[in-house]
Formats: sequence, structure tokens, C-alpha cells
Amino acid sequence: MKNYLFLSALLIGLAACGGTSVEQNTEPTPSNTEPATSNAPNPYLKQVPQVPTFENPPSVDSARLQAVVAYRESINDNRELKTSFTEPHLNVERDRLHVAWLNGRPARVVFSQSDDTMQQRNFWYFKDGQLVFYRHQHWQKIEPTFAEEFNYFIDQGKIFHATGLRIPLYGEQKPLVMEGLERLPLDINRDSMMQVITEFYRSLQPYMPAHP
Repeated sequence: MKNYLFLSALLIGLAACGGTSVEQNTEPTPSNTEPATSNAPNPYLKQVPQVPTFENPPSVDSARLQAVVAYRESINDNRELKTSFTEPHLNVERDRLHVAWLNGRPARVVFSQSDDTMQQRNFWYFKDGQLVFYRHQHWQKIEPTFAEEFNYFIDQGKIFHATGLRIPLYGEQKPLVMEGLERLPLDINRDSMMQVITEFYRSLQPYMPAHP
């Protein structure tokens, strides 16, 4: 079960990029105009797979999309929600399962885990017991370092819109550099992704905290 939880979280990101492995090229980039000097930086090109996006994105029901966004923000802004958490101590150094409750039901579930190699957060938002939004964030701290975020908008058990972004990180850069960058519409198998998201959440049930 422990290994399954960790692998499920990684599969969220891998499935969104078609399972392509991450590659890097750390060879210095030669300059055609200036000779290298001992004081010159050692530049390198870091390659991470691009997210699978549409060349011509299909139209999306903006009213339905905004309804999900508005509900998500209302949950985030609600300071009256009761909360509880557990620390499952699975196969990483630090993890936490945090639940915000509305009318006795989970409204937002956040599963975070981190160690020296990565930091990851997964968010599920529920309305009247139905999943309406899921977000996956991952920061890979070892080379090739990168940050990614995937967002899934859900209605009646189906993903109707998905966006994502993955960027390489250089030097001391952190995922904060993603703020303000556009998340692109994803060209994915929505049924398969919905199954992964659902199974991942189901696997966390034995570790869910009790209602406060």
C-alpha cells in the first residue's frame, strides 16, 4: 500500500505527459561568438518533457469552468470550516493528510509529502460529496530539477477541462517562478486520468482523519 500511494502520486504527473521520461543535457553550450574563459559560467541545457497540449484547444463551457473556480475559492476563503489531519508516515520523510469539512463531509482534502528529493501536494475539492476539482503539484529537487502543476475540472465524474505546466528549474530557483505563467489546456485521455485520480484518493481512505 505504501509504495502504491507514492507511485500513484507520481503517475498523476507521468500520465499527463504520456509517460515520457525526463532527460537532461548538462554539456556546456558552446559560444560561436566569444571564446570561453576561466571566469565564464558553465551553461547547460536542461530538458524536461513538455506537457501534451492541443494545437487547437477545443472550446470549454466558461460558465461551468467559472462555477468550479468560484466554488474552489469559496472553500479556500472559508475560515469557518472545521479541519483535521493525520500524518500517515508512509514511505517519505514527511507527509500529511489534511481535510477541511463542510456539513460533515470533506470539502477539501490535501495530501502532501516531501523529502530531500521532492515535494508534492495533491488537492481534491468536493461539492455535496462529488469531486469537482483536482490539482497536482510536484517539485523535483534533484537533477534535472523541475516544477509542474496539473489542474482537472470535473463534473458528474468526468473531466471536462484540464490544464498544466512543467518547467525546468535552474540554480536556486523554486516553484514560485511558475506564478503568473499560463497553464495550458492538456490533450490527455480524460477517462484514464479520472480513474488514476479516483484510485489515488481511494487509496488514502485508510489514513483519513476523523471529523473534528
